[in-house]
Amino acid sequence: MIEKIGGFTVEQLEQFWLKAVRTAGWQVESEGSNIFLVTQTVPYQSTGDEPIPELFLAPYHLIVHENAGVGLRYVDMWWNGVQDTFTGKTFIQQIEGERSLWQMNYEGWLPSEHTELVRAAIAAAVKTGKFCGGRGPDTFRVNNEGLLYSNWVVSTLDRPDPNPPLFQSFKGKEYVADLPSEPSFSTTKTKLLAVMTYRGGILLPDDDDYIITRFGDRMVDIDKVKPVCPSAQRA
Repeated sequence: MIEKIGGFTVEQLEQFWLKAVRTAGWQVESEGSNIFLVTQTVPYQSTGDEPIPELFLAPYHLIVHENAGVGLRYVDMWWNGVQDTFTGKTFIQQIEGERSLWQMNYEGWLPSEHTELVRAAIAAAVKTGKFCGGRGPDTFRVNNEGLLYSNWVVSTLDRPDPNPPLFQSFKGKEYVADLPSEPSFSTTKTKLLAVMTYRGGILLPDDDDYIITRFGDRMVDIDKVKPVCPSAQRA
């Protein structure tokens, strides 16, 4: 079990996340007051033959909430893509030293006509105080309408704690589907109207075993990998 990350316990980081999202999260009703559209450019020095004076990272949407007394900052930023796609990242920083302690990456396809359903689902989960992967509950409807929101989230950490807090390491998928009743949900037989994926967890543990486990599913056994690029040797 991880004791502390940057001087904070997992429980303290989760409680800060909850308070930040309740105050300034994407799902809050006063959306316009806490979401900013960033349009400026940032300096960039090219390593190529021709210098590039500026790199356009904008426009992107940004939410920042911090508590100087606690020493933590919540940041959520995302970019809209083509055909209702998006990608983004949420993270918690330790203000002193500007170190990121927890992060979550997300991406997906969310047509604008279903945005309010997803927003309401997340608000419902946040209201309960339970961390559901940073998204909505298992299932959610509005006034028994035909559209169903579904969120499938699992822990991705098996050790050293056999039952780790979900906030510590997780991944999941969300769906919006056209289901007028409550049949068994199937991603192969159900008409999906929106699909989103996400993963995240603690970033700065002081335990080597945790690092191997947390990111282990991203590693491969190199002896079992079939080469796809020709080998080369520098003269």
